[in-house]
Amino acid sequence: MKSLRYSVLLLAGLFVASCSQKKFDPTGLAARVNDRTLSIEEVQKNIPHGLPSADSTRVARLFINNWVEEQAITAMAEKNIPETAEIDRMVEDYRRQLLMWEYRRQLTLRNEENLPDDEEVKEYYEIHKSALKLQRPVIKGIYIKISEDSPHLKDIRKLYRSDKVEDMDRLEKLMDNDVVSYEFFRDKWTDWSTFELRIPLKELDKSPDNFPITNDFIDLTDDGYVYLLDISDRLEGGETMPLDYAESGIVEALQRENAVAYDKVLRKQITDKALRDGVAEIFVAIN
Repeated sequence: MKSLRYSVLLLAGLFVASCSQKKFDPTGLAARVNDRTLSIEEVQKNIPHGLPSADSTRVARLFINNWVEEQAITAMAEKNIPETAEIDRMVEDYRRQLLMWEYRRQLTLRNEENLPDDEEVKEYYEIHKSALKLQRPVIKGIYIKISEDSPHLKDIRKLYRSDKVEDMDRLEKLMDNDVVSYEFFRDKWTDWSTFELRIPLKELDKSPDNFPITNDFIDLTDDGYVYLLDISDRLEGGETMPLDYAESGIVEALQRENAVAYDKVLRKQITDKALRDGVAEIFVAIN
């Protein structure tokens, strides 16, 4: 940080000197345009940590140049556009919109009614089922990548395709031995693309989307590792999404719908309260 401060001081000094030929003030200012000033501290805040000295100087120079340019143009605009009432009105309108949006956003986030329950999710699924189509195959199963030299490989090969609970328990206990990667997802639909890039199988290059649909398992050795994939269930691209696979997207859609509805009610409630309390008044008839 010390070297950074020195580089910024030097840079700012050179920059200001080149613009005004005035001696650089080492008390903490990097630049000035009229009565507006830029501090060394502000420049430092906008320089990423860990940059080499030369890069820090380059970034500082760019930041200072941009600041001076912006302030100089603003000053010139203020001088030559004396009538700024319309601009001030637009700024105030924008500020008001931001305040309203942020306040309503915070209230909406705190509104627990925005979170759909299971019944809402199921109802949405049944209504929109015909439109909820899979873009790619999804599968359920078990994936394992293990060293081909593992003394437990033989046992793992026997167990990973089993449907017995006791075999799954035994498999879990072996997962700490020479296993590079292990995923149990027999209870969760998972996009096939999650695995197609992990398994170095030439057939996947020919037809990556359809390959898992015609194979129940993969047992492949390549470059010192064994890749095992048991596919216990599968659906092709174009088929209807299962509810548990579509659920996260449905929840997001329902949250958006609920948030819009809640925001409409919220705006009316706030307006009605302002009118009731005398904070707001309407002096003309509104049909």
